[in-house]
Amino acid sequence: MGIFKKISHHADVMDRMAETMGADFASRIQADPAVAYQYRSAVMRCSSCKHDAECSVWMDHHSSASQTPRYCRNKDLLEALSEH
Repeated sequence: MGIFKKISHHADVMDRMAETMGADFASRIQADPAVAYQYRSAVMRCSSCKHDAECSVWMDHHSSASQTPRYCRNKDLLEALSEH
């Protein structure tokens, strides 16, 4: 997988996990543009995660959650931004 395709894929994974957690990055970024840097860093952390397949299965079984899987490299950020 090329680097741009990989980053795009993990941006999609991050968006899906954020939605599952009730974390709305778009509105957070509008309110505080510095959150865009947090989002970019989160996508990069996600792209180096070894649990991609497990993460997709976990999200398939959780339409909503208050906690990410323990292996999530963005656990702290997503849980802090969560509205659950």
